[in-house]
Amino acid sequence: MNELDKMKSGQAYHLTAPEVLYDQEAGIRWTDEYAEGNNLDRPAQLLRLKMHLGALGDYASVEPGFSCQHGPNIQIGQHFFAQKNLTIIDSAAVTIGDYVQLGPGCLITSIQLPRSKKERRERLARALPVTIGSDVALGARVTVLPGVTIGDNVIVEAGAVVASDLPANCVAAGIPARKIADLDPQN
Repeated sequence: MNELDKMKSGQAYHLTAPEVLYDQEAGIRWTDEYAEGNNLDRPAQLLRLKMHLGALGDYASVEPGFSCQHGPNIQIGQHFFAQKNLTIIDSAAVTIGDYVQLGPGCLITSIQLPRSKKERRERLARALPVTIGSDVALGARVTVLPGVTIGDNVIVEAGAVVASDLPANCVAAGIPARKIADLDPQN
């Protein structure tokens, strides 16, 4: 099994293995091309995203500054809205539901760095999937960490760091993000 296969399966993999770097470089190239495109031609920009992401639902709106590490590992549902400077590090699957809104400067990352000095010196990491449900709103500069699942109908307040799962129908805030209120699942 090569390092790219290990990365995709959630095993420890070498961050600097040639096949991993090659896959990332392809993502960097198309993301740079996307960034250089005419942001006033939104339909053309969305078509570029649809060509490179695993899925991008209808009625999406992605403001300038979007970047990702790979692209095909990202699945985004219908009616997605992302403000400026969204970054998705998608070494593992990143799945985003329908009617999701992301504030400016959000970061979603699937890379978990090792806890041991030995593994860090070997440049090992693990990629863990991230799942964001439907009807979710992330405020400005929210960070979602590897392996996290955010349930449906959740609001995460600006600046929060989501380090563990959040249940459906709640408001969360803080570092690390914690549930601070319930939301009515009908509204």
